[in-house]
Amino acid sequence: MVCVYPLYHFVVTNPTPLHLFAAQMVATVFLAAMSGSHPGMLATLFPVRSRSAGVALSYNIAVTLFGGMAPLTITFLTKLSGSSLTPAFYLIFAGFVSLALVYFTRSGRERRHSLINHEHIACSSL
Repeated sequence: MVCVYPLYHFVVTNPTPLHLFAAQMVATVFLAAMSGSHPGMLATLFPVRSRSAGVALSYNIAVTLFGGMAPLTITFLTKLSGSSLTPAFYLIFAGFVSLALVYFTRSGRERRHSLINHEHIACSSL
């Protein structure tokens, strides 16, 4: 999310094939980092009995809403705002929605509880 706006600004201010290629390479590094952990996180969200259906439904609904509807949504928002950087803001918004949803997952709750317990143990040992 931190690099989205600068990358779009880099490409929009001087739209050359080289700038587009460079921005794509930087974005691919971040995509690879995210894509590596995504299947594992999805698998841990559902019990074994309903894992296939749960992963399929959650993934496909998200792809439909944020991926499939993206061209229509971004075109509408670009016409509404008049800014050529609207796709960057759309990606930033989608990133914040994703972070909020990960925060509320079971593994996110477990991580928060373990951090709280470690802080409690560290404070009580003082």
